[in-house]
Amino acid sequence: MLAFLHIPKCGGTTLLHVLRRNFGLRHLDLIARDRRGMLYRADEFRDVIRRQPHIASVAAHALRPASRLERYADNVQYLTLLRNPVERFISDFKHLGPPLATTAEFRRWLDTSGDAEEACNLQTRFLTGSDDLQVACQT
Repeated sequence: MLAFLHIPKCGGTTLLHVLRRNFGLRHLDLIARDRRGMLYRADEFRDVIRRQPHIASVAAHALRPASRLERYADNVQYLTLLRNPVERFISDFKHLGPPLATTAEFRRWLDTSGDAEEACNLQTRFLTGSDDLQVACQT
């Protein structure tokens, strides 16, 4: 089973479309029950697999290796796309900020926006649940 960890602004939407197109009804987009915790848990996955044992591909923003899907499915292969962190950060700003933003607006966003702080180290946090780069490199 493929388990796609979809990190925002890393090109994952294209891969998500490929998975949906290739696996059809055997692909499932997962939504975590706890949206604030942003971690799809193994017990949630267990319930899905019991109802839909034919699933061959899953994807979610809330998937992490810590989700431990392999407890309930055979041969789970985790997959994600990473992007240059600076380019991903700027893309996040363009997505959240005003269209055709100026350099001054970007600097103001960096200084005043909680979104900017949340966007820092996002790829590391998505992989590990923390800002620890060493743990992310081992994942």
